[in-house]
Amino acid sequence: MMLIHRHGSPCPFCSTSDVRPSRPRRLEWLLGLLSIRPHRCRLCNLRYWTLNLRTAPRLLLAVVVLAGAGLLLWWMLTAAALMGTPG
Repeated sequence: MMLIHRHGSPCPFCSTSDVRPSRPRRLEWLLGLLSIRPHRCRLCNLRYWTLNLRTAPRLLLAVVVLAGAGLLLWWMLTAAALMGTPG
C-alpha cells in the first residue's frame, strides 16, 4: 500500500504509535533521497511511507535539479533543431 504520512505520527489505519521503520525494497531506497521512508505498524502490520519534514529540503532540491536538467535538455534539443534547419 502506497500511503504517505507525516513522520512521527501514529499508524494511519489503527492509530497506534507502535510503529517501526521498515526496510526499503528494491529501488525504494531512491525515495529515501527525497526524505520519504517506509514504516510498518506492529499492531495491524500496515506498511506505509512517511515524509520527514526536517529533511524535506532535499525533496525540493531534487525537484529543482530535475526541472533544471529537463529545461537544459529541452533547450539543447531545440537549439540543435533550429541550427539544423535551413534559414
